[in-house]
Amino acid sequence: MAVTQSAPGPTEVAAWQTQIIPPAATISNPTGSDPVAVELYNMPLERRKQVALALKNAGYRVPTNGVLSDSLLNGYTTALQAAQIQANRYGKKFDGAYFSNYLINEAAANAGGAGGDGRVTSTRISDPTSAKALINTIFQDQLGRDASQEEVSRYTKALRKAQRSSPTVTTYAGEGQFQTQQTTGGINEQQFLIDRISGTDEAKANKVLGFYETFMRALGQD
Repeated sequence: MAVTQSAPGPTEVAAWQTQIIPPAATISNPTGSDPVAVELYNMPLERRKQVALALKNAGYRVPTNGVLSDSLLNGYTTALQAAQIQANRYGKKFDGAYFSNYLINEAAANAGGAGGDGRVTSTRISDPTSAKALINTIFQDQLGRDASQEEVSRYTKALRKAQRSSPTVTTYAGEGQFQTQQTTGGINEQQFLIDRISGTDEAKANKVLGFYETFMRALGQD
């Protein structure tokens, strides 16, 4: 079972639980509109695909191509309502993290039957904005400059390819409050980019120059 997800690192499960449903702080709702419908409408296509796959794996009959449709909206709304009812029953705070965890647990139950045992495979794909921010941070650290648009595009493609080839596998056992989970796989996006960028000729030249300047300062010739 595949659940596509957008970003894990050292805290794979926590990251997954916050990735299905993005914050809606920037969404503007016209007066009288359905905020859930507006949120889904404003999602990028790739993010809607992630939501659709998560819903499908949780047992909701929705198309998974990410195209906005009544069936996707109805499934999304139904899942939100079901998760909120569950949170009320357990006396838990309902938020995006709870909803994501609800979908994960439903998918695990579907994967393993009534006992709740099973595996959920997810793939974290960085969105263009977060990938660019991370790439520029590493460029500044390694090269002392921002990446060009061509470099951002090249390293974003490389990062997303590595993410697709290294899915995260969460294994569930037990049920309810006794359920356990273990997460393996995935990549460290920051280390992946550092390894790639630090190996360029420009980064190597900067490193040699840095050693030279440190040496000259030690001799009192700075």
